[in-house]
Amino acid sequence: MTVTPATARERWIVGGLVLVAVLLRLGHLAGAAQTLFFHNPIIDEQANVNVAIKVATGHGWSGDWEFWKPPLYSYFLGGVFAITGDVDLWLPRVLQALFDGVTVWLTWKVARRLVTARQALIAAGAVALHGTLIYFTGELTSSTLATLLYVASLALLLDAGERPRWWRWAVAGLMLGLSTLCRAETILVVPAALAFAAVRAGAGWPRRAVAAAVVTVGLLVAMSPATIYNYRARGELVLVSTNGGINFYVGTDPRYHGVIGARPGPQWEELSRIPPMLGYTTDTALSRYWSARARERIAADPLGYAVHVARKLGHFAHGYELPSNYDVYRARRTSPVLTALLWTTPVLQFPAGLIMPLALIGVVVAWRRRGVPLVAAFVGVQVVTAAIFFVTARFRAPVVPMLCVLAVAGGAWAYPRLRAWRDARRPAAIAAAVLVAVIVPLNLRAVLDGDRQAYRVALDAEAHHFRGTALLVAYDNRYVAALGELRRARDLVPSAATYLNEAKVLLLLARWDEALDALLAGAALADDDPAQSYLLRDYYTLMWQLGQAIQADPLALTPARRELVEAHGCWRWHDWTCAVPHLERALAGEPAGPGRAAVEAEVARAFVDMAQDMLGQLRYQRAGWAARRVLALRDASPTAHLVVGFLAFRAGRADEARAELARFRALERPPGAFFYQATHPDNFSVGRLGFSMVDAFAALFPDDAAARAAAAEVQALRRAEADRRERDGRKLPAGTYY
Repeated sequence: MTVTPATARERWIVGGLVLVAVLLRLGHLAGAAQTLFFHNPIIDEQANVNVAIKVATGHGWSGDWEFWKPPLYSYFLGGVFAITGDVDLWLPRVLQALFDGVTVWLTWKVARRLVTARQALIAAGAVALHGTLIYFTGELTSSTLATLLYVASLALLLDAGERPRWWRWAVAGLMLGLSTLCRAETILVVPAALAFAAVRAGAGWPRRAVAAAVVTVGLLVAMSPATIYNYRARGELVLVSTNGGINFYVGTDPRYHGVIGARPGPQWEELSRIPPMLGYTTDTALSRYWSARARERIAADPLGYAVHVARKLGHFAHGYELPSNYDVYRARRTSPVLTALLWTTPVLQFPAGLIMPLALIGVVVAWRRRGVPLVAAFVGVQVVTAAIFFVTARFRAPVVPMLCVLAVAGGAWAYPRLRAWRDARRPAAIAAAVLVAVIVPLNLRAVLDGDRQAYRVALDAEAHHFRGTALLVAYDNRYVAALGELRRARDLVPSAATYLNEAKVLLLLARWDEALDALLAGAALADDDPAQSYLLRDYYTLMWQLGQAIQADPLALTPARRELVEAHGCWRWHDWTCAVPHLERALAGEPAGPGRAAVEAEVARAFVDMAQDMLGQLRYQRAGWAARRVLALRDASPTAHLVVGFLAFRAGRADEARAELARFRALERPPGAFFYQATHPDNFSVGRLGFSMVDAFAALFPDDAAARAAAAEVQALRRAEADRRERDGRKLPAGTYY
């Protein structure tokens, strides 16, 4: 359609819409500032702030690692902190409110090329009043900046298409590059942008080729700082960031809503901590690992994955805003602006429940208009991203302005047909039927009830955990409130981190018995999951603090529990001559009941440490005794089976050794971690004794490919060590286990 110059009246109206948009967002910020997390960022916000502080102080990213996530937003925050000289959490949010004002203006610019002048103003007004966009101005995440850059890229491409000049194509390419540095999935829209440039550059292939080339050059120039940084860090070609692999893996999980909200629970710990146990220590290697795991999952059940993708596409089109870090609808409690402009009912989700269906109609009825296919491509990139990764309000936000433009086109098609009911019943009936068929299923909340509840449980647990932690750290004498929040969190999703934070609060409240219960429960969860084993450091520290605290109160704990705590004073320093009697008395003195299982698990954990200590000192008899004590208490201990099996192999009892080591492999978590750690002695608790253990596996399981590969690696390491010693004029001591 022909674009006429905007009238003064239009410009005044757009200016008013921009002002309204900014004021609404500032009003929302005033309400959001009353919440705890506004001043104590958590999860992604906290990560962004932490990197921004490094940027502001001149350290930037580490320099030894690639960018794990697109860096532009963190550098924007860092620039704000550097200018203000302080970690000011208000100013970035105010700037984001202004960014949204610019987004309103850009939406109007885009819409004027696709719909009528009046309809363009309606689209801009829809963006100004969109509750989800208002909400994200209060989050220190990339959503608002990404939305601005995404719409700016589209606006510049459409402008270059109307008035082709090489510099306009270059600016559009630069903006696409900046958008990619903010949200890496923008790279997927580049083919559509190049095709648009080639078609709209003018007659003749030279012009078309030049236009596409200039867009490409602009894109690469904008992206080059991140690409060069990544290459210098690890010598590998990474265009923007390395978090695509783990996001791909999460997106293939049918329970992905629970995995997204699993922090601080065991699922997220598995995602972040398991791969290094298998030797994947760089971000690029981690990305490849998770990508391979995702492809394996798809290959194992392609039909199930297809159903899963279809389900996610339905989530994308549905009006309900699925959360990631926070539930957007709960922000209405402190924000009168959101109370009016963002709400959910069983049959209507406002505003997305109206915009999404009308946008689907709009893209069909307006497809032949010049520029609409490019708008559809920009929306389609986010749809594809949702299908590959996951759907949440935050990742749907960048296409909201495009959806508003398409929704206006859809509404413009339906409205006159519905008004003409008396004069043309058939067209009106068709329009009404189309609207009902599209709007109703995309607004019924029952369609998403299962997934919505799964999100809600995970997010509630996460919110209670972080609220309790913030109350513990940020406020004086708020321990009772912190305790209540942490207990709500662990009742919803039990996790070692929550139990240990609960124990910290109970120690501060001098509730020794409850503190010990929380410590034992947290240690049991951490011990069962290698991904959470790092938390045992905090556990040992807290047990030592409990031991110090109860010395002045002889009646603080029962005798058996006191023995258990006192054992930690010896266990901490690996003094087993002191620790074992305390452990035995704790076990003998604890009566049958709910508490005995926790005491048995704690004693077993101590004897596991003892078995590893004794094995590392080559005191095989004591190691075997400790390992068998563990198995008498807890047969599911992989370490105890490994020690017993290895010692049986040394003693020539092949059948017993084979059975114990097979049991170890069945219990090992993650599978295959032992062979990596055994061939990297610095990562193995008993050092180079792991080489001899690999020999045992290779001898007892000759058909095991992993054991053969590990044995070959061990032999290579032994040859390298022997050659080094020969060069140094030293001999390997006789009888060594190396």
